[in-house]
Amino acid sequence: MIIEERGQTKEGYEYIIGIHPKFGYRLGYVGVYENSPLYEIDHNKEDEEEDIDAIDTLEFNVHVHGGLTYSGSLNQNVIGAKNPYYFGFDCAHLDDGKISPEEMQRIFALSSSYFDVYSQNKLLIEYTQIYTLLPDFGNATVKTLEFVKNECNHLSTQLKTLEQEYR
Repeated sequence: MIIEERGQTKEGYEYIIGIHPKFGYRLGYVGVYENSPLYEIDHNKEDEEEDIDAIDTLEFNVHVHGGLTYSGSLNQNVIGAKNPYYFGFDCAHLDDGKISPEEMQRIFALSSSYFDVYSQNKLLIEYTQIYTLLPDFGNATVKTLEFVKNECNHLSTQLKTLEQEYR
């Protein structure tokens, strides 16, 4: 994942917006901390040792673009010494379009700390081939950075409400 933006929501959670380098869609994540009752709750798994009510609440009451598709660590410690546990979503659904190769080229260039020029060119060639071979469906639209940031803020508000319910 290429990190496009990261920061903090008004609720005090960390958010990360990324782009999948091969398939050209954005991803949004909001992280809760160890003191949260939602910390390490798998949105997708019912386990006897986990709080089933919390899982049901996440599964059915958290509304974000395409639904929650991720919960877990991103193995990144981006703000301070805290290690957030993330809840995330992707913009890789039937009505979601892929970022154009031109935009991906700009994004790869901005992420020079991740990729050297050779790797950028290789990724761009691979991306352009995938972009051409897998066209978007019908009225698919590319979800912008602003759209994903708004969804992260919406997710953050919902997670804060759920935390307060489970304290």
